[in-house]
Amino acid sequence: MLLNFHYTIAYHLCENWKDGYVFEINPGPGVVSKALLKAGVPRLRILEKNEDFLLELKELSKQHSNLEIIEEDFLFLPFIEHRSFDDDSISYLEAFFKDVPNLSWNEGAPFRIFSIISSKKSLTFLRFLLAVLPNRSSIFFYGRCELFLLLPHSEYLYLIAEHKKNFSIYRWSTVLYRLFFEITILDKFRPDIFSPSPSGRDKKKKKTIFIW
Repeated sequence: MLLNFHYTIAYHLCENWKDGYVFEINPGPGVVSKALLKAGVPRLRILEKNEDFLLELKELSKQHSNLEIIEEDFLFLPFIEHRSFDDDSISYLEAFFKDVPNLSWNEGAPFRIFSIISSKKSLTFLRFLLAVLPNRSSIFFYGRCELFLLLPHSEYLYLIAEHKKNFSIYRWSTVLYRLFFEITILDKFRPDIFSPSPSGRDKKKKKTIFIW
């Protein structure tokens, strides 16, 4: 089931994607990364800062010329995008998007992003996107992008809430999500696929995670 799960994600990310970049945020040990490479991803850029995973990811990159690793946490972009990266010649934003073409809004999307949204940091990143999209700044400076996100059930409900039917969870972010994005459910999974529970006691408490 675990294998099928990661290849399902890889299928969605590679579908109708011939030469653009796929950004995988905090891939951990690289299980989805391997599935993406096997599925024929044209250009895979991994952003991972955890040293526990970097050694294995670097070994993987030696086997695949279309895999690049940036040792940083992309979800911290709201706080570091204008800071100098490494040799002070470019910013973090420029380093993250090096060689990504800058396309007009009507020319399509030059990159796709895959991330698991579960922590407060990742939710803050989503709110950041809502703030920068209207001005086409930050990541949207490079054009439209396609976001493939694994979301907790609660956050997904905020995305699709309607003020007439479920006003109790209708938020300002709901309005902007629906205004700025075309939201589609691609598949849904249980959280214990990522971190299997040693027993079945907690299964009833777990909620579905959606990918869109």
